Amino acid sequence: MTRHETAAIINDKRNFADGLDDYTEINIARKMAINALQAKSTEDQTKKYAAMIESFECDFSLAIEPGGTYGLDDLQVKIERSDKRMLADIKLLQELSYGVRHGILKIVKQLEDG
Repeated sequence: MTRHETAAIINDKRNFADGLDDYTEINIARKMAINALQAKSTEDQTKKYAAMIESFECDFSLAIEPGGTYGLDDLQVKIERSDKRMLADIKLLQELSYGVRHGILKIVKQLEDG
């Protein structure tokens, strides 16, 4: 992808998810996209996203556990209380989603050795 094509994607408001009508939210999404673009194109980004994915997987696994005491409402409480780690993970998830959706990031399955 050329820089011109990348700039066109970043500057086209139609490329942002529904609900990103607010100018500030669009600028935040653009900044996340630019940050992702600044990383080397062949740089392994797995470690950057792994902890966030594991955290959400754990939260959701606990939430669906029958008879469990942890649920989605606990996640909402964290969000309402501006839990820094939760909010950072949400921003990282948004960055990952945007990058995958626009071909900036790819999820690659490693081939197993012989």
